Amino acid sequence: MVWGKWAGIEDESRLWGRIRHRDPGAAALVRQSEANVVEAVFETPRTAIAPGQAAVFYDGDDVVAGGWIDRPEAPPEGDGFLALPTL
Repeated sequence: MVWGKWAGIEDESRLWGRIRHRDPGAAALVRQSEANVVEAVFETPRTAIAPGQAAVFYDGDDVVAGGWIDRPEAPPEGDGFLALPTL
């Protein structure tokens, strides 16, 4: 995890997340679960998320954090979210 604008995420934050450089991105709820680990739940389904891909999270035009996806997980059914990548 590489921190940009912030030194960490204290609470769950609504940020813009992109998976891979060609992904247009989507709003995501992001929380920090360990010192260098964040979890993100995207509001719009992201497809083909795989370990080793990059994920970057933005607050407007500012980079908040970026890193490599460790394990993508499908959320519980019925919550409206598709992926929970852990960096």
